[in-house]
Amino acid sequence: MGDVNWCVVATSNNSTVYKGTFPAARGLPFIEFAKKVPLYKEYDWAYEKEMAVMTSMNHPNVLRPLAVTRDEKAAPAILMEYFPYGSVLDWMQHQQGQTMPLVLQLSVFLQVVNGLEYAHSRGIFHCDLKCANVLMREDFSAVIADWGWALQGDEPITHPRGTIGYQPPEGALEATNGQRYDVYGLVAMGHDMLTGVPACGILFEQYDALPKETKKHLKAACIEAGVPSDASMRLSLALCEGIIPGIEEVVPQRELPQDVALAMLHYCSMIERTFCNYAGQRAMFSLQSARVIAEEARRKLINLQYRD
Repeated sequence: MGDVNWCVVATSNNSTVYKGTFPAARGLPFIEFAKKVPLYKEYDWAYEKEMAVMTSMNHPNVLRPLAVTRDEKAAPAILMEYFPYGSVLDWMQHQQGQTMPLVLQLSVFLQVVNGLEYAHSRGIFHCDLKCANVLMREDFSAVIADWGWALQGDEPITHPRGTIGYQPPEGALEATNGQRYDVYGLVAMGHDMLTGVPACGILFEQYDALPKETKKHLKAACIEAGVPSDASMRLSLALCEGIIPGIEEVVPQRELPQDVALAMLHYCSMIERTFCNYAGQRAMFSLQSARVIAEEARRKLINLQYRD
């Protein structure tokens, strides 16, 4: 790959993503693709696991590597399609924080449901679903990426995985499963697309406003339970015990006409029921019911010929 021009397009806590460009030759246009490599050698084993998970799947809404190889430093590398729009989160940031049009939001949401249903049918659970891990093509087709936290099999999850705010809070203290992780993350992603405000940010604001004594109680409870006592764990415990209310109302970023608000009512209610009063109900929708609700909202908006 000596003729490829590489440039960094994204970094995270454990990886770097490069864009590679093959120069134009023999009248053909240049070709762009991406390469993801671990940031540190100790993450090599996780990459090898992620590559095995990704290559076992073949679905239009699941990112499939073009090839798996090793870079010049012998680190495992995932070669994949390049997405000019980046992730759903990137798209919103490029729009100065403006949310997607509602019909497009629901289309992306349903495409993610498609990908999850396929993965679950093969016994694979993503466990880190969020806007940053869903990539979009220029035609707004969406694929689920970053399977580094993926779980194969339906054994209980006894240690928290993924990203705080996008994982079921009870996972901090008790066993849960990949199905709950993915549905909770899916609905959290729906919240972020609709409101333009990260769910995790709202929850941390509620936690930060707690009295010092309450935070000390939460820290002591984490230590007693034998789990880490960092802020994310204390936040999860506060949700489970009803110390903070969670997201009590979902407010779309744009003010919606009354008929459009009615069309979106069940979709917004699904998000509110997932996040509000988590200690009292721990409401959780199935992928199938989430699909039905999102399809209903999308159909109504199309019938209204709504454009935003």
